[in-house]
Amino acid sequence: MKTLTPFILVISFALLVNRTNAQEGLAGAGCSGIVKKYCTDLSKPIPGLLLDSLVGAKSLVYGRPASAAPLFSDVIYARDPNRKCDTLDKNTTYCVNNPQALKYSVYYPTSLNGQKIGCPLPFIVMLHAGSFFECSSIDNGGIVYLCSELAKRGFVVFDVDYRGGVLPDPRKAKNGYHYVSAQQILGEYRAAQDVRGAIRTIIWRQRTNNNGGNFSIDTNRMFIGGTSSGSVIALTTAYTDRQGQIDSALSFPGKALGDLDAAYYEGDTTINFFPKIKGVLDLWGTLNIHKSFYSNPSLYFASNSNIPPLIAFQGGKDSTFNIGTSYDYMSPDSTVGKKTDFNYNKEKSCLPYADSFVLDNNALSEDFVTLGADAFYSILKAKGVPVEEYVDTDMGHGLDDCDTCSDNSYFHSDFGTGAHTKEEVYVYIAGRATTFFATLMNNAAPNLGTTRFVDCVNYRIKCTLTDNNGCTVITQLSDKDLKHTQQKGRPGRID
Repeated sequence: MKTLTPFILVISFALLVNRTNAQEGLAGAGCSGIVKKYCTDLSKPIPGLLLDSLVGAKSLVYGRPASAAPLFSDVIYARDPNRKCDTLDKNTTYCVNNPQALKYSVYYPTSLNGQKIGCPLPFIVMLHAGSFFECSSIDNGGIVYLCSELAKRGFVVFDVDYRGGVLPDPRKAKNGYHYVSAQQILGEYRAAQDVRGAIRTIIWRQRTNNNGGNFSIDTNRMFIGGTSSGSVIALTTAYTDRQGQIDSALSFPGKALGDLDAAYYEGDTTINFFPKIKGVLDLWGTLNIHKSFYSNPSLYFASNSNIPPLIAFQGGKDSTFNIGTSYDYMSPDSTVGKKTDFNYNKEKSCLPYADSFVLDNNALSEDFVTLGADAFYSILKAKGVPVEEYVDTDMGHGLDDCDTCSDNSYFHSDFGTGAHTKEEVYVYIAGRATTFFATLMNNAAPNLGTTRFVDCVNYRIKCTLTDNNGCTVITQLSDKDLKHTQQKGRPGRID
């Protein structure tokens, strides 16, 4: 196997940046220092790198005025038990036409060792968790912390908000997971529209020098990621090339809500961002695809014009999203036999293009397929697409809530690091993700060896191939190994 030296990798990326400077018409002064850092130790923040941010009242609006987007519609459900962020009548469902409520925050490097960074930087679009609930937002502490950690490693990071509003079906299907309601599918689709619109706006603002801040981005070095429901949208955005892919899988929500690339946002619909996505960060998410791909999910990607590399983290005991490949079930009519007083199979509210949105009503038939981290790892590795997967066998859905865990309540989601807090794990994730992205930017990722880590710490720190991965190789984890989660660098498995 041919090994690329750090010198060659740095020069390679420097050429890429210089070429981008010419394309963007921006000065290259101050570039050399930051470029060299992309192949150094990104497991920790870059020393001497200063950040600024546009957050809170300074966050940037990406939706167009309501008069320019008359078919835009948001929903606030009367039955939503998570509606705690408004003073409206809780017994009334509202349809809201206000695209300018959509915003994103920005975390960006400004200088390195006192020298202003004068060239476009690679950027990451991050999407928060929250199950598409009404009151989830970009101010979520976890996503704010993670965005800051990613920016400390030399990336401009956009924390994008999107429409919420769902009504989860409380019943469980025969696979043990909850049915997926009509309201959930519509919520997911609205979020997908918003994120695609936000990306087009980010690119448009860079091209027109109308970015609203003192940051600049390399529009040809784009990455996307998210946590939980945010990761669902990140995966959908990165791997859904065509309208028909999501429509056919999820009962054609486009007929009710319009095209995925709706014209509700500042960036126009002619901007094709799909080939610009160079990598994806999946934090305990899933991708929904048509049920016909169950036996061979790799066929889903066969006609895609771009299949970006992936770095994924997920718990082996995730009870929200299956870590592998599985069928999922849509809500049947729940008014039959008065099982509930609400029909999760059908929705009529706030649909600009249809009178109603109705799901298949067969409770026993498989409706669509979900792909978790294990499934993505197998598919992409077989296709020769760079992929890294991290599995914590004790972890459920998302990181543990405890700030410090006692011996009787240990931290289940440390990915073998011995971490005791969410923040420590986010630091590890940020280091792993940016190292992987830097490797992609230097075209070295196809030569990576070990790329799957089960309860195992990856110590690779550079986008070269000479680093020690730091894992103890064993064929199977014992019960004793699984119980000792607070041991630093506990034994794990690499593939």
